Amino acid sequence: MKFLDILKESNRNLLRNKGRTFLTILAIFIGSFVIIIANAIATGVNSYVDDQINAIGGEGYIEFMSKSTYDTMSSYMASMSGEIQEYNPERNSTTALAISDEQVEKLKNIPGIKAETVTLFGATPSVDYVTSDKTDKRFIVTSIGATPSESLNFQRVVGDGNQPFAKENQIEINIDYAKALGFSNYNDAINQKIRFGILDQFKMKYVEIEARVTGVMANGLMSSMAPVRANLALIDAITAENVKYLPESQKNAKFTGCADFDYKNYSAEEIKKALEEIDISAMTVADEVGMFKSFLDVMVAVLDVFGGIALLAAAIGIINTLFMSVQERTREIGLDKALGMSSSKVFLSFSLEAVMLGFWGSAFGIILSVVLGTVVDTILHADGNILESFPTFHVVEFTPANIIPIVLVVMTIAFLAGTLPARQAAHKNPIDSLRYE
Repeated sequence: MKFLDILKESNRNLLRNKGRTFLTILAIFIGSFVIIIANAIATGVNSYVDDQINAIGGEGYIEFMSKSTYDTMSSYMASMSGEIQEYNPERNSTTALAISDEQVEKLKNIPGIKAETVTLFGATPSVDYVTSDKTDKRFIVTSIGATPSESLNFQRVVGDGNQPFAKENQIEINIDYAKALGFSNYNDAINQKIRFGILDQFKMKYVEIEARVTGVMANGLMSSMAPVRANLALIDAITAENVKYLPESQKNAKFTGCADFDYKNYSAEEIKKALEEIDISAMTVADEVGMFKSFLDVMVAVLDVFGGIALLAAAIGIINTLFMSVQERTREIGLDKALGMSSSKVFLSFSLEAVMLGFWGSAFGIILSVVLGTVVDTILHADGNILESFPTFHVVEFTPANIIPIVLVVMTIAFLAGTLPARQAAHKNPIDSLRYE
């Protein structure tokens, strides 16, 4: 009996008890579906994140802050999660949080750091609103990012973007702000002036700072974190207004910074290690965006656990299904062995039944995953829906690399689950089997 004949016979045997086979395949299908969808989501998001990192560039760009500032931020994030933190007086001192002049000098002398590109920032710039001559409305600005280096390339719909070191105030806005500020055609926004309003807490009136629009950014990870991005002149102007009533020592305090480094001869890890030696923590663009990946990996791992539990239940179902099949077909097994069928072929026949259960369960899981994932992705990208502004972001992405390994794993689990019933069938005595009632 040839292998192909055994395979066909195994598939036919699965149909002897359609109800039992259906329930077993259903259990495998559920586990496969959960794992395939989870990994398709991970692939889609990771692919989008990688594209964003590649598009932004910044291979030789690094951001840094004093270690005490980093520790304070970490403590704050930990307290937000409900973890009680011990009080540390050094972390409440502006001087302790600031980057010292001595650290700056050491930083500039680190091999690989381009000293002329070292830029320091004081307090985080904040404004109360942004408006333009095209609208009588004012809009809240949640975060103002900086364009501190020419090595960064934010994806734009139109415009050339900011010149980091230009003396005039320059601003890039994302497409949502462009629409809100009255620029229905993105090209119309270029070279137009918009105004940022800051409330003077002493005089209780708004001070407005004007800036020229140099680009309209496409929606992405970086533009979501900072929907408007200012050049250094505008950052300085806004920060000066924010701190004008503070003591001189606090006005001049620098908390964060950035620099370019020679990435061709020095790795980012080497630069970060050198910065750690002077109590400065640093991160690259890949580190910042990579936080999304870390969060996603945890979520995918959780879904994979649930899928694994479903597959474990399915494996038990396979064992039960095949044991019952062996019992029902005892006389048939005895007849086959009496006619010369070897024990190895009997074992192969029942093992293939288990493998085919795994195959059909995972195959149906793939089909539903692809259909459902494609439909959901299309709906989310439709006009007015959540992903309309992110045309290159696909919630799920199915590739041979994230489908084939799962199918093989499921079939392997099914094979292992079927070995015990198959072994029992293979070792049956043909005479005893023919007498079985």
